[in-house]
Amino acid sequence: MEQVNNSITIQAFVNYVFLALILVALFFGIRKIYIGVKQQNKWAKIAARLLIILLVILIIGGVIFYLYAMALGKAFETGL
Repeated sequence: MEQVNNSITIQAFVNYVFLALILVALFFGIRKIYIGVKQQNKWAKIAARLLIILLVILIIGGVIFYLYAMALGKAFETGL
């Protein structure tokens, strides 16, 4: 039992480290794009537009997935 708890703890730690690395990379990438937009760089304007479009798609997809999960949960709850 102790071996399983250690394995789960190590796996959780690795997941959090990986998530932290991704967040740091996102922070510096968005910062670089922000600085590029301030300097009127063409590549930065294109990248900013793409990020805005991606964010909107992710938000819409998240709402749709949430509604789907709620409907699926209600279907299992009622036994349909």
